[in-house]
Amino acid sequence: CFNGSSWALLKAGSSTILKDTDGNTKVEVEKNPNEDIIRFSLGGTEKMTLKSNRLELTNPNFNLFLGSFCGAANTSGTENTGIGYLSLYFNQTGQDNTCLGYNTLLSNISGSNNVSVGNSVMYSTTGSSNVGIGSFSLYSNSTGYSNTALGTRSLYSNTTRNNLVAIGDSALYNNGTGASSGVHATANTAIGSKSLYNNNTGYYNTANGYRSLYSNTTGSSNTANGMQALYFNTTGNN
Repeated sequence: CFNGSSWALLKAGSSTILKDTDGNTKVEVEKNPNEDIIRFSLGGTEKMTLKSNRLELTNPNFNLFLGSFCGAANTSGTENTGIGYLSLYFNQTGQDNTCLGYNTLLSNISGSNNVSVGNSVMYSTTGSSNVGIGSFSLYSNSTGYSNTALGTRSLYSNTTRNNLVAIGDSALYNNGTGASSGVHATANTAIGSKSLYNNNTGYYNTANGYRSLYSNTTGSSNTANGMQALYFNTTGNN
């Protein structure tokens, strides 16, 4: 390498170690005789080893973070997997979260047992036991828990409601908007693109089919089966 005035060996006098001036950050290719392992140390701690068939990250909390700023704030959170730019960025104590994609679970601090796959999935969440697969699914979720959203923008607006199932593009898109306390907007099941799309405070509804119960806002305890079934219902119950 060029040191500013002349060319020099990366590490004079050694063919097995590349290290910085104080020797606490280094790459070793022969720490032990004939082990055929490449070791990477940062600040005096071995962080990573490259073996014949795998890359191992040495981590006391069993976390795996890959991507710029991924898991940057983590303190005592354990067994998290974050892959993607800014995924799990604010996580501190949350554990057993699995994230794949840009901005996934970005705001999570202590929520646990979440699975998020796709661009900005669960961007705002601090809740637990949620599953979001598909770009922007469960995007606004904050403290809601035990929700399942499969499909782009499914359960997009939900914030604090629980026990919801949304399968399909934009299913239960507006759920929870305007919901106050109590049972409102909980325990809805929507299967089909844009099913229960406009629901905000209605609860205990089941919609199966494309745009079924599409216009429902406050109606509760309804069951709709088939394409656009109960499409125009807004406030009707049971």
